[in-house]
Amino acid sequence: MNYELDYFEQLLSTITLNTEIKAEEVDMESEMTGELRRIRQRLDTFVPGQDTTLKAYIHYNLCCFERFKAKTNILKGHLPTPTNKETLGKLGLAMDELIDHVYFYFPNEFNPQTIATEAHIQNYRDQYGTKETEFLEWLEANNIDPQLTLIMQKIFLNEPTQRSTFFEIAFRQTLLNQLQPLLNAADLGPLIAMLLISLKYNDQELYAYLLENLHQRQLKAISSAEQFRDLILFKKAITQLMELQEKEYFSHNPNIKTMLLRAIDAEISFLKEVDFLNSELVHSGILDSTYKVGLSVRQLAFLIFLNVECGVITERKAKTVHQYIIAHVSTKEAEHISEKSFSNGYYVHHPEDIRKVSEFLAKMLAMAQKLY
Repeated sequence: MNYELDYFEQLLSTITLNTEIKAEEVDMESEMTGELRRIRQRLDTFVPGQDTTLKAYIHYNLCCFERFKAKTNILKGHLPTPTNKETLGKLGLAMDELIDHVYFYFPNEFNPQTIATEAHIQNYRDQYGTKETEFLEWLEANNIDPQLTLIMQKIFLNEPTQRSTFFEIAFRQTLLNQLQPLLNAADLGPLIAMLLISLKYNDQELYAYLLENLHQRQLKAISSAEQFRDLILFKKAITQLMELQEKEYFSHNPNIKTMLLRAIDAEISFLKEVDFLNSELVHSGILDSTYKVGLSVRQLAFLIFLNVECGVITERKAKTVHQYIIAHVSTKEAEHISEKSFSNGYYVHHPEDIRKVSEFLAKMLAMAQKLY
């Protein structure tokens, strides 16, 4: 493959020597226009051979254009001559013109990891700049999880020294388009996270965020059955998620969907092992399956009612409290408490049960006063 930028390299060498290019000596505008036309024709008429495919040829030239433009940007900061700085700017724009030509006419062979040209970036800003700003403002105004907000800001807000690639800009366009129908959802956070997974945004921070959310849900579950249910439902949702992108966002990171499924399987295996260990300990008599109390079901329900009303138990959802108690406590009359019988005792208080619980509380108070 031939190097097509010899003319531009000669201009760059002249500038590097800090020799000012005089307009009366060199018709640079005309020469540059002619060279750009020649290079475009070479690109458009290339015939693939046995040794070189069209894609390899296009990628090679894109790499040349990109490296040459990088050299012009470096030299801009080291040259005192205004005329030479202006010339460097023109050389950079010439490379942009060639890159845009390849992007437009060779979409299948184009390398999306190429740094985006000024014209392409401006086109994105014109079409999506307002949407992007409005979405970021909407995130902050609607109390979305701070960690998820930071992840979204990382996608849209580049560092000043970082230039976006064509791939990154296309990703933002797709993301903004996919987000629009979701903005009126009641709980947007999980929907944004699932959308990022479907777009193959395999960022380590997103992976850590999803695992932490899963861990918090597991901690809040009142039984292993509820933990299993949450894991199975999450695995089902991830498995059925359609992937909307062909390539991963970060080529060096593994597929986030695959990693999440592995993490869920690991959690399920861990719960199975713990559940097996607990059952073995229960069957061997080393560990009781539930805590047994010397109260009836109705008396226990009334005692728990008092704990909730007096603030000893801070959970205010009665159903959550009921499910936890019947899963972990047995009484002198029932090894397994039904939720219905516990709820009846929780809301309907019989005088005999109130008297019995009061006696227990009186004993506890007397002991506390004695120890004070």
